[in-house]
Formats: sequence, structure tokens, C-alpha cells
Amino acid sequence: MKPTHEQKKIINAKGRVIKINARAGTGKTATLLMLAQQYPDTKILYLVFNSRNRQEAKSKFPHNVDVHTIHSFALSSLGSSFDGFESVRPSHFLKHFRANKETLATLTSDFIVFFLNSAYRKSDQAIDPYKQQLSDELREIFTRSKMDINEISRTLLNSWYKTKKDCPHDFYLKLSHLENKFQDKLAKYELVLIDEGQDLSPIMIDALSTYSGRIIIVGDSHQQIYSFRYAEDAMLNFTHDELHELTLSFRFGDKIALLTKEFINHGKEDRDFKIAGSPGLKSQVYFYENLQAIEKRTETAILCRTNFSLFKNAILLNTKGKHFWFERDITGDLLRTLDVYWLSIDEAEKIKDDLIRSFESLTALDKYASTINDYQLLKIIELVTVYEHEFPGIVFEFLKRCKEKGERYDRNGIILSTIHAAKGQEYETVIIDDDVISRLEGPNSNGALNYIEEINVAYVGITRAQKILYLPAGLKRLFSKEWQNYTSNIAVIGETQSKKEHPIKKPPISKPQTHYNRNDSDFGNIEKKKAVSRNHLPEFKLGDTVKAPNGYGQIVEIDNDQYLIAMENQIARIWERRASLIKVEKLPPYSGHR
Repeated sequence: MKPTHEQKKIINAKGRVIKINARAGTGKTATLLMLAQQYPDTKILYLVFNSRNRQEAKSKFPHNVDVHTIHSFALSSLGSSFDGFESVRPSHFLKHFRANKETLATLTSDFIVFFLNSAYRKSDQAIDPYKQQLSDELREIFTRSKMDINEISRTLLNSWYKTKKDCPHDFYLKLSHLENKFQDKLAKYELVLIDEGQDLSPIMIDALSTYSGRIIIVGDSHQQIYSFRYAEDAMLNFTHDELHELTLSFRFGDKIALLTKEFINHGKEDRDFKIAGSPGLKSQVYFYENLQAIEKRTETAILCRTNFSLFKNAILLNTKGKHFWFERDITGDLLRTLDVYWLSIDEAEKIKDDLIRSFESLTALDKYASTINDYQLLKIIELVTVYEHEFPGIVFEFLKRCKEKGERYDRNGIILSTIHAAKGQEYETVIIDDDVISRLEGPNSNGALNYIEEINVAYVGITRAQKILYLPAGLKRLFSKEWQNYTSNIAVIGETQSKKEHPIKKPPISKPQTHYNRNDSDFGNIEKKKAVSRNHLPEFKLGDTVKAPNGYGQIVEIDNDQYLIAMENQIARIWERRASLIKVEKLPPYSGHR
């Protein structure tokens, strides 16, 4: 492969610390490979993001390059063995508290994760910095119990140190850093290459700051989407001698590149952001009013911000008999959702998750999720509430699908994924679900951390597309007038139908789920409860205000158990089944966060 002008400048760079801003699809791995090939006699370490990246890189890079994830490198530096690994979970700490135990257990778990990823040598030093990460309500709760939480944390950390058993992976990273073994092994290399520099932990940045050899960090600040793991952006926070850019994307053509550029220019008011499409590639960008208006093409991926929308789309595709598969194994998410469902129908004995089992009701779980600002859990609760009529059978169906993915893998099927799970992937056709909009609407939050990260999430989703990109039409009304003028020239699929106020075609009504095993122990009483629940659904009438899966609206037409909803702040009208609607007295004040 012949290097581009940008790649030549990087290959010839001589600075000790070099940072490369590599936009999506601009060949960062190929550039690092060219760099490594320039130094065949140099001992090089290449640190990658995950195990999959490590396996791919080991097959491509020359023998003088050792490829590791940060954790595999830390473990190798310790030279000691550990007996099993286990994630830190709130349920581990429930026994230590009485009142408000779930929230305190969660704060304890989160505090340990924060400390392990920090550069602080003692947990006491992490207390005040951790408090600054919390909301006012959580800060007050944490402050009242900080001594207990710290003592519980220290006891567990000491136990891991003594037994080397059942600890999280972050613990041996912390240990290797505290004992300077990570730094000592790092010093044996003449050159260190670091991928995904926008998502490094503070402890990794601290270790790199002691290294005196050459460092080349590659990343994209606009792809920082893991701040919930306390990741920091080394592309902004690490001092450098030279700064270079990779702006020519080999993934898509000019039209997707221009849309991406305008999105960041206006979404972040970052006028310096540049990205160009490959001259040899053709690409198209469209907006859509509803997913059903989009013609399915080869290798189509629907990318969602939340598991709620992932599940919603899976149910719709399943009902219509469309072949689809999940980008990653979502078994854990499905089992957690099932546990929330068991809680909602008072079947606590079937709940596997100790934390969820500790709640007396779905209302209590919802209050907890709101307090700790667990957006994904709130969406799971909403999912269970809205699609109760599909449970539990649909979960078993999707669990089976996850197990069969390897056997029934079909690249021509529709791919369902969250945007986070799709990071690092690319697809011929990408549809961005409209659930990205609610996190970007409302009062101008530009500059706020959560808003910036939501822009980043959308950017990651947009840049997964190779040939065709479909965006929700609601994105056209965001940002500045200049953005709105630019997007007004992009075609909207289904626009004519919407402007004439023709309703979207009704989705097929699900048939009774006779394909599930009626002898399964999870049916029986559940099916009876569901039947009773359906028979006692309150009647709706024209003009009633309801909450639907896609937001709030009013009933404008009724056809048996199908209801046409005029959605709030949307042009489209959508048909929904009775069981997916919840009656409300009036529309709540509009904030864009629904």
C-alpha cells in the first residue's frame, strides 16, 4: 500500500512524543504498521484496546513488535498467577448496609472501580475526587457513608492482594502500577505505539508519563464514548512534541464525509474538524421519517443508542418474519431484562441478579435507577412496561438466537447493534435509530460532558457506514440554522407521505406465540397472568393522551386494537397496538429527553 501524504509525514516524524488524530476509517492501523516496518531492529510495544484487536494485530505486525492489551501487559509484568477473575458488582456489598442499601452498594462498587482506574496509591486519596464525579443527591449520600464505604473497599482490596483470587482485571493493573512493574517493563521498549488514545484510563496516562522512550499515540477525541468507565482523553491531556492528522477516510465517499464534517462542525461548534471521503468510493446520505419506509439492502445495520431501541427493533423484525442477528452476544442484557420482568410480576424467586432481587417492586427499582442516573436500567424498565405482552417468550426467542448466531450467521440479514457495540465495525448500509435524538435535544447543553459524549456516540454510529447512511429526520432540526439549511438539501425517505399526513402502515399484529414450548416451567402461571392483564386493559377513546414506545402523543384513529397516534413534535403518525400504550393525563413539559 502506497502511503498518503499525511501518512508520509507521520512515518518521517522524529519527535519523542507524537500524537495522531485519526478520523474514522482513515487507516490508523495501516499507518502504525508502516511505522513499525520502518524500524525492523527496534524493540516495539503496541498496546491495543481489546483482545480481538490484539489477535488481528499479532497476525499483521512484524516479529519485533509485541502486541498487548493494557491488561495483558500488566498481568505479564507481575509474573504471578491469579485464581479466577470476577467483576465488581453492587450485589457484593448489599450485606454491609441496611437503609438505602442498593444505592450505597452501588456507590461502593463504583468507588472501587474509580480508585482502581485512578493513579492514587491509597483509596483515601480517591474519596474527594470521586465525590466530584457525583450528582448533588449522590454526593450527599456518599458523604454520609464515605468512611464505611472506604473501609469496605480497603478490606476487599487487601483480600484480593493476599489471595490473588476472584479479583477484577483492573486490580492487577493497579497492582502492577503500584509496584512499578508496569513502568519497569515498559522501559525495556524503545518505542511504544498506543491505539484508542482517547479512551485511556488515568492510571495508564500516569504510567506513560514516566516513560522516557518514544511514544506514538493514535486516537480520535470525537470517538470518546467510555467516560462512564472513567476513561480520559490522552489526545487532549498528554503533552506532545508533534501533532499529526489522518483525515482521508478509506471507508466511505464524499457525501458521508461531508455529512460527518458538518455534524461535528455544528454539533460541537468545532470548525477545525476535517474529514474527507475516498475519491474512489461512492456514498449516499438520506434522512428517513420511519424505519418501515427504508428499503432493506445487503448488509444493513440498524444502530441504536440504547438497548431499549435494540429490543424494540428486534421485536418488530421478529413479528414481520425478517431475518436478523445481533452484532454482539446480548445474553447478559437479555437475562437482566428478564429479571426486571420477573420483578414486575412478583416472581422474585426466578430472579437471578441479586441486586434486582433485593427490590420489593418495580417502582422501587425505578426510583433507584433514577437516583443513580442509570439510563440503561431506566430504559430496561420502560421496555418491560411497554412490551409486557411479549414477555417472557420473546426473551427466550432472542436468547436462542444468540446461541445460534454462529450456526445461522448470514451477512445478508439485518444486523442489530448498539452504537457502543458497533465501534470498530463497518457496514455497507447503516440506519441510525431515532433514539439518538432525545439525548441531543432540549436546552442548549453544548459544552456539558454528557452532551459532548452523546455527539461522539452519534459520530461513531454515522461513521460505521461505507456506502449508504440513513439518519432520522429529527436530526434536521438540531443545532444551528446553517446546519438546518445544509440538511434541507438531503432527501427524506417517506417525506411526501408524512407531509400529506398519511399514516405509517400498520405493523402486523403478533400471532399468539405458539412456537414457544408451553411445557416450559417459565410459562404456566405467567401466561395466565398475561391473559388476565390483557383482558383488563382500560379502553381508550379518540383524543386520549398516551405514552407510546417512541414518545408521547394523542389517539386520532382506532381500528380494533390498533391505535393511530399523532406523535408530539413529530410529523409522522404511527400505528401502535393497545398493549404498547400507557394512558397519561396530559403531555409532560417537553424537554427532548424522553
